[in-house]
Amino acid sequence: MAGSLNWAVFVSFDDGVKWVLRSPRRSFLSDEYASRILLSEVATLRYIKAHSQVPVPEVFAYSASRDNDIGIPYILMSRAAGQPLSQYNWPQPPCQPPSEGPLGDALRPLSEEDMKKLATQLAHIVLQLSRLRFDKIGSLFQDDKGNYIVGECLSQSLTWQYRDSLEDINRGPFDSERAYLESLVSAFIRHAKELPVGPLS
Repeated sequence: MAGSLNWAVFVSFDDGVKWVLRSPRRSFLSDEYASRILLSEVATLRYIKAHSQVPVPEVFAYSASRDNDIGIPYILMSRAAGQPLSQYNWPQPPCQPPSEGPLGDALRPLSEEDMKKLATQLAHIVLQLSRLRFDKIGSLFQDDKGNYIVGECLSQSLTWQYRDSLEDINRGPFDSERAYLESLVSAFIRHAKELPVGPLS
């Protein structure tokens, strides 16, 4: 399966254990920035796992370059527990036709009790994440000693749709929300002037 930024292969073992091999898609990002984002994702997953009870996948192995046995950057991790919300039918206005899954299958009904349970779980996750504080705005990395540091900001607003190719854009880390928002505005203006403008820009 594939998303906007990554493709993934699910690996099932005889004992029922499932792993995921995920790799960046070569679409809207340079190899350099795809590599940095992968490193930040690994650091973020490990930090959240170590400092909260949010059920994130466990990272077993990773490579941020093509210099490995399979020739691609990748993350090998456990598969997250639970069911995708895309498989469930959310309440809709009466005039809207019934929803279908990606293969045309009817979606499972979502009861009011299910929605209450989901809202409670999401609130618990958001509360825990809100307690993970840093003194700068940016993306999380690990240094050579395994310490967590806030580095340049790799948000989609600054990197997606070839914005990673724009030079002289302040990418942080930022000391204030104002500096971060000014960087976003600068990236959007530069994109409009120098890069192709499409429906996803």
